[in-house]
Amino acid sequence: MNRPELMIGAAAWMQARGWRSKLAKRREYEQSLFEHSLIELDVLLALLPILARPRHYGLSEDEGKILAGAVPAERQAGERQWPASSRRGERGSAAVGRESTQRL
Repeated sequence: MNRPELMIGAAAWMQARGWRSKLAKRREYEQSLFEHSLIELDVLLALLPILARPRHYGLSEDEGKILAGAVPAERQAGERQWPASSRRGERGSAAVGRESTQRL
């Protein structure tokens, strides 16, 4: 997987969707959906070599590609839910509930 090409392609795709003007977080600071998603993708791509090691998760290259594609895909699915609560300055709901997290 070519990390620079993937980041450039993802950034272009997100920019074309207008994610620079969509607010993802409004807390101590504001972060656009573009910044939020690109940072998340960058962190995932940095961790994939570690996650691919047999002593960790042993992810295959195809599994890494699926995870990398899932970041913008998941954000795309929720892009319509963010703006209303963000404009009002509300925290919004967590992507994963507290109960689910505790079970894991």
